[in-house]
Amino acid sequence: MAYAQQGYTGAHYGSQYQQPIPQQQYQQPMPQQYQQQYQQPIQQQQPVQQQQQQPVQQQIPVQQQHPVKKSEDLAKHTEIKNPNQDYIVAATPIHVSPSSAPVAKLTDEEMQSLEEMKRRVQEEPDFKEFVTEPMMIEFLMARKFEVDRALVLLRSHMNWRRENGILNRDNLRLDPVILHEIESGKLLTDTSSRDGEGAQIVYFRPSLMSKTSETTTTQDFCRAVFFLLQRCISDPITQRQGFLFICDLRGTKMTSVDYRLIRAVIDMLQNRFPGRLKRVLLLEPPRFFKMAFKMIKPLIAEKYLQKMCIVTMPEILDHAPASGVLKEYGGDVDYDHSRFIEAVRSEEKEKKLHGEAVNPNASVTGVPLA
Repeated sequence: MAYAQQGYTGAHYGSQYQQPIPQQQYQQPMPQQYQQQYQQPIQQQQPVQQQQQQPVQQQIPVQQQHPVKKSEDLAKHTEIKNPNQDYIVAATPIHVSPSSAPVAKLTDEEMQSLEEMKRRVQEEPDFKEFVTEPMMIEFLMARKFEVDRALVLLRSHMNWRRENGILNRDNLRLDPVILHEIESGKLLTDTSSRDGEGAQIVYFRPSLMSKTSETTTTQDFCRAVFFLLQRCISDPITQRQGFLFICDLRGTKMTSVDYRLIRAVIDMLQNRFPGRLKRVLLLEPPRFFKMAFKMIKPLIAEKYLQKMCIVTMPEILDHAPASGVLKEYGGDVDYDHSRFIEAVRSEEKEKKLHGEAVNPNASVTGVPLA
């Protein structure tokens, strides 16, 4: 890689950095069980809402129909072309009303795990009243429907929420502090940005950390990260395919590095949040990164270290198609941060109007209404 000459070789970080990830690894067709899941219309599960419901995923022969057209609206559909088959995955937009929220289709074996999870959660007096069925599905998805592991993650998650003051429903809303962090652009989660298998791409930009207000605490930033990622994890495709993080280290300075914050975010993502981590791309790190990474590395589990690699800007497209990457990072996806903010604000208005969360499938909104 380009940074090998500057000392960023596998010897510093582990064997996982010695070779670039082959492009073909990310060009495999979506597993058949996922194709079947997303090709089933939601109308079959919720027939009352036939007029409003959209299929989570549908198979559209390229030769017979035109691809889904991209829109400037952030609620547009995502186009993901599978290079090995002639169809386009039309992902349901995340900005949906309560009546049309997507619901994951489970196999018989997964349903058995869900039933066991329901029974086990009833044995948890500290938080059983806060856990909904869609929330259980998120945690089972995150741990490949292994109930014991999903329950461990759920316990840790609920403890984290209690410690960070977001167990109560009122603290889960878009408050000025969370809005400030979202407006800063440190974390971008446009739902139309996905890799070739449907994993949600998240862009983290540490160089903007200096823009954090002096009154913003580590807890506030973690709440903002939680708020944004939870909007993504409510989508069943993201639950299945997980997240691809692009950590944009260009322009990052030593003064931008807050080790307490990094430690808190790593702990949340590894041990508290119900999301699958598919890959972490470290984009063009500065020279001091080698020293900084030595302090961070002990905090990261080995299985996650194996999913990290250093890339240059052109190499991003080795991990995701141009149709799923923001233009700023060499792709074709238009992104307007002001439009994204307006979409978030609109969701908040709808929450207040209905007296409940926009998406009842999101665990961030899983706390029963008072």
